[in-house]
Amino acid sequence: MPESRKLVANTSIQIIGRFLTLLISLVTLSYIANHLLFEGSALKGYGQYTIVLTYISIIGATADLGLFTLVVREITGKRPEVAGRIVGSALVFRFLLMLVTLLILGGLYNFLPYDGVVKQGIILGVVIAFLMLFSQAIATIFQANYLSGRIVVSEVIGRAVMAILTIYFLRQGLGLIPVIVANLIGNVVLLVVSYLLSRTVSPIKIQFDASLWKQTLPEFWSIAVVTLLGLVHFRLDSLILSVYKPVTDVGIYGVAYRIFDIILVIPAIFAANLLPILTRLNDTSRKIEIAQLIKRSTGLLFAASFALGVVIMILAPWIIVFVTSADFTASALPLRILTPAFIFLFLTTIYAGAAIALREQKRLIGGYCLVVMVDIILNIILIPRFSYVGAAVTTVTSEVVLMVYSFFLLTRLLPIRLRSLPLGLMTIFAVAVSAVGLLVHQFLIPTLDQFERLGKFGQGVWLTIAGGLIILLAFGLFRLVFRAKTTVGENLTT
Repeated sequence: MPESRKLVANTSIQIIGRFLTLLISLVTLSYIANHLLFEGSALKGYGQYTIVLTYISIIGATADLGLFTLVVREITGKRPEVAGRIVGSALVFRFLLMLVTLLILGGLYNFLPYDGVVKQGIILGVVIAFLMLFSQAIATIFQANYLSGRIVVSEVIGRAVMAILTIYFLRQGLGLIPVIVANLIGNVVLLVVSYLLSRTVSPIKIQFDASLWKQTLPEFWSIAVVTLLGLVHFRLDSLILSVYKPVTDVGIYGVAYRIFDIILVIPAIFAANLLPILTRLNDTSRKIEIAQLIKRSTGLLFAASFALGVVIMILAPWIIVFVTSADFTASALPLRILTPAFIFLFLTTIYAGAAIALREQKRLIGGYCLVVMVDIILNIILIPRFSYVGAAVTTVTSEVVLMVYSFFLLTRLLPIRLRSLPLGLMTIFAVAVSAVGLLVHQFLIPTLDQFERLGKFGQGVWLTIAGGLIILLAFGLFRLVFRAKTTVGENLTT
């Protein structure tokens, strides 16, 4: 199968899988937002949950240190026994990191500025973060061998278990800790299923290979620095918000950012599937083909991100009500402000991934340092005055900076120039999809009161029709504007 077909096929499989896990996650999120109460308030309850999730994300990303990306790149094209040895060594390394992290957080426990139940949730969150990293390490085997279906199976099963337990605990009137325990159990199931499915591909040998780490250390540290800076960039706003503003503001922003996070899975999947292809092309010095693939990917991801952005911008209040309840309608404002960041983040993901495939990740460090400085300055200035609105504005601004930096880095590594991108076609597509979105907004959208009376099932059906109509029309416009003849991935006009 040609490389571009593999890319489209594996990305499509994982997006379908993510759609299933998205539905499960939305049901879970809805139950948590409506039934996880603290002092009788759903906003406060979800605010506490958001703080724990933020720490899980921070700990997970910190402990990952870019290892997923490095392992996928290093096991691409390797024999099964070699790949199994690399993955096994990565698992041991992560286990040691988990022990160190637990010790550090245990020492800081009394200094965390949160309620006791939140601090207990954060401790459990350490274990959850590392369970996710263990599963991620095993998933590198599937990623490098184009076996996306196995990733989908394990994730759907794990998410389903998590959702069932969460709903059960909340229906019993239990609080934050049982909900976190449900998350933990779901991730244990995900890890076990992933391991069982990996045994027929590359048997994993659990051992710490010092010679392997010595060999990869020069590459590892630079990817780790980029990953850590990216972590600070993504999570700094929520942390600063939790310090300066009440837990209700954290809950409002948390719902919007959670939806933002879910959507960002799409470019992450695309970039993960693109990495092995770019690595093979780079190893055979085929930079012209890499440049062509990046240009095609730019058109594809711009179209996908813009279409999703139109859906979110138009339907934000209705999506918030469906996912949570009318108590969270304030979350629609930060969600709409975050929407333009979709486009920049979609494109940055493939540009940064290409730099890593070219083994030039060190050059990304300067851009991430710049963006972190922008984040710190703008968040400290804007959050005390504008709360979650300031946090959302800062996110969009910093994403513009990072996209521009990463693209112009590629112009120094590959035969790519701004004028070589399909900018005219992208503009025509954007105008056409915006017009479609305005028509849907004009003729199909009910008032929020009418929408609430539909019930969750009716709301879901309506959102599927309205959002699906925009996406389907956007897909048709994409094929028309970019003149795709066979498959979307192979025939973008560049």
